[in-house]
Amino acid sequence: MAESNAHGFSFSTIDGGPLPLARFRGKPVLVVNTASFCGYTPQYAELEALHQRFASRGLAVLGVPSNDFGAQEPGSAAEIKEFCSTNFHVSFPLAAKEHVIGPEAHPLYQWIEAELGEAGVPRWNFHKYLIAPDGSLAGAWPSAGRRSSRKSSGCCRLGDFAFPRSILSQCEPNSSSALSRHNAARSSCSRCPWGSSASAGRSTRSHWRTPRRFGSRPDGPS
Repeated sequence: MAESNAHGFSFSTIDGGPLPLARFRGKPVLVVNTASFCGYTPQYAELEALHQRFASRGLAVLGVPSNDFGAQEPGSAAEIKEFCSTNFHVSFPLAAKEHVIGPEAHPLYQWIEAELGEAGVPRWNFHKYLIAPDGSLAGAWPSAGRRSSRKSSGCCRLGDFAFPRSILSQCEPNSSSALSRHNAARSSCSRCPWGSSASAGRSTRSHWRTPRRFGSRPDGPS
């Protein structure tokens, strides 16, 4: 049976243990495919800062090492873990190395492609997906993020990517009102990557296939 949301999928941790996404039910999760030898690798520091700042409010950050782009993650699990710890003091969860594109992609990434279409798959390392507390897809950012000079009290910015601060109010596990707050948050912030109330009536798939949701510049080697 096809999974209906992200909570039906599971990774292995960088240490080889189980990492079911159902563990994060009721919390927003930022999933990022990472690499140790990429021009975007310094984003590890920003992701760790995001984790340190918002973990207590329920936000989870999940790194998924992958060697799919430019062979920039060639190391073993032990080498990846040591690199992240030594250079960026990473304390958020890391999955075992996975494929994120192509026929061998991890099932979560295959599900994302089915949901968003081909335009929604990762284009390079450090592509970001925000999974909502109910397991649905709530946002996506290409490697470089979405730059903007506009400020909004409704958005939380860190480095080059932003997401609605209101998403953090959904972090009560098993809250009966989490879904309604999630839907309200998605339709209230015109400056966030998944758009405004003007697009609230569109289906998830057609909404996400809009090319501008993923930035006007293609990602590539850095």
